[in-house]
Amino acid sequence: MTAATPKLYDLRKQVAVKYATDEVLVFVRSLRTLTGTSRAVGDAEVYDSVEDVKILIPEHILARNQPERHKAGGSATPKKKTKQKKG
Repeated sequence: MTAATPKLYDLRKQVAVKYATDEVLVFVRSLRTLTGTSRAVGDAEVYDSVEDVKILIPEHILARNQPERHKAGGSATPKKKTKQKKG
């Protein structure tokens, strides 16, 4: 049995504990599951200050790493809108 890919927010907490910093300074840039395995690889960054975060992190990465999004069960990828046939 394989485990699910970890939530970004949970991963942020783990990285913050490992590097003894506040989780508001940790951001996961990417995370992908290796096909056919129960392993995931990715990139996380730890910043020195909130000011650095505001300057260096793009809005979409900030949004992706928000805890409210994960508690609400938000999807990592937006759903495509389907076109309805006219007629």
